Amino acid sequence: AALRASGEFADVAVVGLPDPEWGEAVVAFYPRTPRLPDFAKAVAGLAAHERPKQFVALNDWPRNAHGKINRSQLRARGAGS
Repeated sequence: AALRASGEFADVAVVGLPDPEWGEAVVAFYPRTPRLPDFAKAVAGLAAHERPKQFVALNDWPRNAHGKINRSQLRARGAGS
């Protein structure tokens, strides 16, 4: 919600992905647009442990049949990168 409220993303979804050091790392996915988000502005109000460790822009934004973000597809794409 904080990333969305920053106004830097048209849409954004945060998921936890496996991380060898931390067990799980917070990764933020967002739809690619011509304008690069200001990541520092987007995380300005978040504590260090709340900030995503990585931001990933996607050309095709995964949605399910109900129009909701398909988080399992995001996790699969994140695991493949």
